[in-house]
Amino acid sequence: MAAFEKRGQYWRVKIRRKGYPEQTRSFDLKSQAEAWARSIENEMDKGTFVDRTETEKNTLGDLDLLPPSRTS
Repeated sequence: MAAFEKRGQYWRVKIRRKGYPEQTRSFDLKSQAEAWARSIENEMDKGTFVDRTETEKNTLGDLDLLPPSRTS
């Protein structure tokens, strides 16, 4: 079940469901938070949910995009 909380100027939504890791995310608008919560809960209902917590924490800056150095 999703819980919505107004935190200053943004909305935080927390989804807690047995058998799944807790999901939390913040949005500027409550309608955005509700849409995200519906999407995640639908995935959980269908059994297609994939935890994206670690993936969403990574940025392009975390990637090593330099080509391998050549040694002669």
